[in-house]
Order: sequence, then C-alpha cells, then structure tokens
Amino acid sequence: MIDDSGDTLEETEGEVATAQVSPSYHIDLSWFERANRSFSMLAQARMCEACREKLGTEEEVNEPVVDKKRGKVVFKKKKVAFGSNPFVVIRDCCSKARDYIRADQPLLEIVFRLLLASANQPLSAERLHEQLIEWLGSALGTRDVPTAKLQRVLDADRFYGIQRLDLPEAGALET
Repeated sequence: MIDDSGDTLEETEGEVATAQVSPSYHIDLSWFERANRSFSMLAQARMCEACREKLGTEEEVNEPVVDKKRGKVVFKKKKVAFGSNPFVVIRDCCSKARDYIRADQPLLEIVFRLLLASANQPLSAERLHEQLIEWLGSALGTRDVPTAKLQRVLDADRFYGIQRLDLPEAGALET
C-alpha cells in the first residue's frame, strides 16, 4: 500500500501500518578518526580557489552563547582561523560555483560534495537522488542511479566517511 507521500506502508495482522523510510546519510567525523584520516584535508580540497587562499587567516564570527542572567541566547564575536568549519565555508561560498558538482565526477565524490554543501545536514537516499538530478539534470543521463542502488553504493563507502545516520527506535526514546 502507498500513502499520500509515496512511502510504502506495510501492514501486519493486528498492527498499525508503519512507513518504510529510507535511511539518511551524513559525513561521520568520528569515522575519519577511526580510519586515521583527515577530514579537514579532504574537505579543504573541495573548497574553491578563493577560499583555499584564505585558509589560516583569521576571521571574526558570531558565536551563540546562553546569557543565563537574561535567559536568552546572545551572540559574541570570536576570532577563528578561516576554514576551521569547512562545512560553513563550502555551504556559504564554494558550493555556489557552477562547477562545484560536475557530471564527470565519481558518484561518491558528488554525494560527498552534496553533504558538504548541506553543512552535513543528514539527507535521505531519496533526497540525495533528487539533488543529483537538480545539479546534473540531463547531464546525469545514463548515470541515473535508482535510490536502492544509491543506498548500496553509500553503504559501501570506505573513503569519504559517508555513513548511515542511525536513529534510535521510536520506543527507545520513551523511557
């Protein structure tokens, strides 16, 4: 059975139907530590030339801080090394370039760049597939990969740290 959103519903005798949701993926920074690899180096290599030239320089950023006396969040100016958060740099600048994602790049490279551009916001396999089509359009052509196959490719990643986001079961949260 299919619901209005297009999700598949499974019904079993005496149970309420549950939606089959495709897994979400993200870049797991702890994977890089376990693999003895540098996320920073991999991410910085995906920055545009202008941002790579600014690496190591100092920039001023607004950092949210809880003001306990007033009971609200305020922003404090803080100096940090440019690129210390590559997700923000790539999301705000580098991913805007027309050639940030190209049809001649390997599939996992493209997905890595999509996750960088989303500031590592977990994305479902369906959403990643939609973004592949948005970025590459007709250039995707014969490389159009069904969502199930995309999931298998992502699950087999051993280079980019792309991992399924394991969410606790709904019942596990109710304790």
